[in-house]
Amino acid sequence: NDTAAQVQDRVDDWLRAGTRVVWVLYPSNRNVFIFRGLDRVERRSGDDELDAEPVLPGFRCKASDLFPE
Repeated sequence: NDTAAQVQDRVDDWLRAGTRVVWVLYPSNRNVFIFRGLDRVERRSGDDELDAEPVLPGFRCKASDLFPE
């Protein structure tokens, strides 16, 4: 039930505290946003591949795998 602004504030706090990768999932439109710093964000959906580099080297999955049918 958090607003988008609340989620973004929390993500910014985590990144400022040293978190290296944050994923934010939006189930309603099946999007994943990958934050790798305050100035670097990537959007993934469907069969797009997600990774958690450099935190989990070699980890890969499809965005769609995070949203069960």
